[in-house]
Amino acid sequence: MNKTVRIAALGYYGAGNIGDELLLSLFIKWAGEQNAAVTAISFDPFHTRYYHGIDAVYCTDLGGIISVMGESNLFILGGGGIFQDKDPFNPCELNNFPATGVTLYAQIVRLAEELGLPTALIAQGIGPILNPEAGALTAKLFEQSDAVSVRDDYSRRFLENLGVRKDIITAPDPVFAYEPAESDAKKLTEKFPEFRDKKVLAMMIRNWPDEGGWQESLAQALKNMPLDWAFLWIPFQPSFTLHPNTDLHIIQKFIAETDSGRVHAVWKHPDFRKVAGVLRRCDGAVAMRLHGLILGLLEGLPLISFEYEKKVSEAASLANLIPEQRISLNNSWQKIDAALKIIADSTTAPRFLPDFKRVRALTGEAMRHKELLFRMLDEAATTRFPACKHSTLFKAVRFKNKLQHAKNFAKLAFLKIASMQNAIKSILKKLHFRALKIYYYFRVFHNMSHIEGFRVLCRVFGKKKRFPLNLYDFVSPLKPIVVDVINQNFSPLKNVRFSCVVPIKNEEQSIGIFLRSLCLQNLLPFELIIVDGGSSDKTREIITAAIPSTPFKIELISAENINIAQGRNIGLHKTREDIVVFLDAGCEFDASLLSNIVMPMVMDNEIDLVSGIFYPRHTTWFSFFTVPDWKYFKDWQSYLPSSKFICVRREKATKIGGYPEYLTLTGEDTCFDVMYRRISKKWIINKAAYITWDNRQTEEEEKNLLYRYGFGAGESGAVDYHYYPYLSKYLQGQSIDKIKKWSSNIAGYLQGRLERPKIEVAKRFIEGVAVIFYDALPCDPRAAALIKKRIEEKYKVIFVFTGKYPSSAAAQKDFIDADCSILECYNLADFSPNDFEERYGKYNLPVKVEIHGMPINPQAKSRLAAFFSRYQASLS
Repeated sequence: MNKTVRIAALGYYGAGNIGDELLLSLFIKWAGEQNAAVTAISFDPFHTRYYHGIDAVYCTDLGGIISVMGESNLFILGGGGIFQDKDPFNPCELNNFPATGVTLYAQIVRLAEELGLPTALIAQGIGPILNPEAGALTAKLFEQSDAVSVRDDYSRRFLENLGVRKDIITAPDPVFAYEPAESDAKKLTEKFPEFRDKKVLAMMIRNWPDEGGWQESLAQALKNMPLDWAFLWIPFQPSFTLHPNTDLHIIQKFIAETDSGRVHAVWKHPDFRKVAGVLRRCDGAVAMRLHGLILGLLEGLPLISFEYEKKVSEAASLANLIPEQRISLNNSWQKIDAALKIIADSTTAPRFLPDFKRVRALTGEAMRHKELLFRMLDEAATTRFPACKHSTLFKAVRFKNKLQHAKNFAKLAFLKIASMQNAIKSILKKLHFRALKIYYYFRVFHNMSHIEGFRVLCRVFGKKKRFPLNLYDFVSPLKPIVVDVINQNFSPLKNVRFSCVVPIKNEEQSIGIFLRSLCLQNLLPFELIIVDGGSSDKTREIITAAIPSTPFKIELISAENINIAQGRNIGLHKTREDIVVFLDAGCEFDASLLSNIVMPMVMDNEIDLVSGIFYPRHTTWFSFFTVPDWKYFKDWQSYLPSSKFICVRREKATKIGGYPEYLTLTGEDTCFDVMYRRISKKWIINKAAYITWDNRQTEEEEKNLLYRYGFGAGESGAVDYHYYPYLSKYLQGQSIDKIKKWSSNIAGYLQGRLERPKIEVAKRFIEGVAVIFYDALPCDPRAAALIKKRIEEKYKVIFVFTGKYPSSAAAQKDFIDADCSILECYNLADFSPNDFEERYGKYNLPVKVEIHGMPINPQAKSRLAAFFSRYQASLS
């Protein structure tokens, strides 16, 4: 094949299921033999990228899926018992993307078919399907596909009974063609030293309803196994959640019921690439999982087939297993016991060995799936499929939400803005002038200070606009330190100890994924401190169930009615290591995250903080308001990392008092960064360290989040420099309600600023307000010394600049070494006595008014007459 073909592959990938990961690895290998590249549509792209080394996109990211399909020549649905309705399969959800359960697969297959992408449904297992509508949809999908193969006769007959009349290739499951790597028995005994001088029985069972009392029967039979046999439990679907598909839950139950001086070991985090090699070390197997049975056959183990479903029965029949080694759910414990005794006796165990000649034949027959894939690749290489066909793409988006054609046009443009910037430019020019302004906002305005962004926009659109003088153009609360930006993956070293802290509350939906991501790290923490702020769902139960199976210590602390800053501080004071990593539970990350933010700090004692960048899980046009476009972001010297993931030194974090606990909603991490930077020498931003943030999916949710972010910034006062141009407009008469119509973030800031005095009086315990009128900039040595002195005296400082405003070329941006969160700076023209009275007048605080340098001009003094009249007694 001369042309490189790109494949979009869908399956139950990224969920950690060993069988499905084996299938994906086979398809990648086969595609590679034909110079074809695979991109997976996955439940966990980080997992897929790490273990398979290919590109991947979330299966719920419609924009990402469309982008992948638009660049692909072939779509395959690769393997697994997907089309059945024991899992949710509701055709009524078909037009609401993303659907739940099996319906999601149907949506994506239908999307590929509507796009005109050549489609192959390979190695499918069909049934049972009892819902007539689900059966009709399945028949339509298979009938419209370009090629179909199934893994057993039962699936073929099921499709024929549904009315599918096309040619259906029937061949054994592709895993029969899997070629495992050589095993290392010594490593297994090192991992499980209790297996020395023991025979090992591999247990590959799954959580399944107790039909016929099979769980009690199996437990009873296992109790009778000789004591010189040890049990190795291999969860083919490991999970930290309480979802019924998890294997760890049922394994713990069996161990508890059969633990009578017997040796048990649980392979908590099996690597699908090593399972076959581990089985080769074992002396027998009980296989309830289909792909566990196939791997046992390939490795020549005496085994028992525990047939909970038709697919396992079909595989056992194909392999010519004898009746004594085939167990059904309703068999008595005596039959299971008899089968186990045959395996335990070395003289009878050969009866349960596979028919090696038959297994080799099945391996050859399984290659028919490979031949089908090769044929589709050859056809795809000679067929030109357009990478971006607008009319069909509009159909795909309409398939999601049935929006009107014009709205789909704009929405699709925004969904693909990151990957199709050149094409989007030409598309947006055809749209309304407002859309073009939004595009430039994404690219320019969001990655600069707001004022600079508006100046650029004015140049772009040929408008002239006057902006208020901004004192913060020459003043910075950020200490000038070394901030290095790198893009480097670090190899983990042994014996590196650090702590992780994560505050949680009602994280039932995300905590399992978070813990799995943490356990897959190539550098594991010494301890994980989880501080629960009063969860009312199953979060704590999920964590408690996961503790025995994690490769590091977990301490779960319950603390009711606390905010996120208090949760982080409680965890900080509980840590035992000097290096501390703060994480958020609502994030996912790849296996190198911790090594990429911990190792720089281990290797260089000058580094006080390491962080990285983050991406939104849901790519929508309004996600650009909360996540910068990292490709064009340049203002790294002013970048304040989010505490979604951040690595700091415990001693220094404790020195500044940790995170500010006085804030109501948000803003604690920004305030922490500003204070922590005052005692830092060097920060590292490693772009190779990144997370996926579970951001908001609707515009209303995003606006509420932006409002919360702004409110926290207004309460804290740590980033007033960022909002000053809008504060100036507000002080000159623009209402918050009017501002909220075009910016929830700024409206939130202004509202939070009104609440700031209450925070300062009740929680920060200021003893008065110092209003300083000065004809020099606040960073002037004399002015800075005065500001610092008043702050140390527990005064809130209002600094009003009365001098001549310097030009940008004549002034330099200087650092004020003080707690700038209780310092406010104003130009004289912006200072409002009425605003001061509204915010501080009701607290009866002592007010110290100071005038330094040149007198205030008469016009300004007249405007401030009432203010001076009230506070004349304190005028100095």
